[in-house]
Amino acid sequence: MFYDAFKLLCEKKGVSPKRAVTEMGLSNSLATKWKNTGAIPKGETLAKIADYFGVSVAYLLGTEQKEKPTTPEGSELTGSRLELWLQTADMSEEEIIAL
Repeated sequence: MFYDAFKLLCEKKGVSPKRAVTEMGLSNSLATKWKNTGAIPKGETLAKIADYFGVSVAYLLGTEQKEKPTTPEGSELTGSRLELWLQTADMSEEEIIAL
């Protein structure tokens, strides 16, 4: 499950799995280990991978189906911008203006 998400993100980014781990400063044998054994990275490594691809750890683990939300211009929503987006996602334009 993890490796499938990892491989898909590599394809979207246009890099091989080995290149991705190398660019993250990880051992280039990790991608092969994840593929062959089904191992899932832990802690800091998982956070580093999520950061590299701009997704949440939950997305990498398969517990969240969407990547991090972005604006129409493609910039990532994080922190207070993400909170505001989540609060207003289901509001009409009039309700947002009234805020």
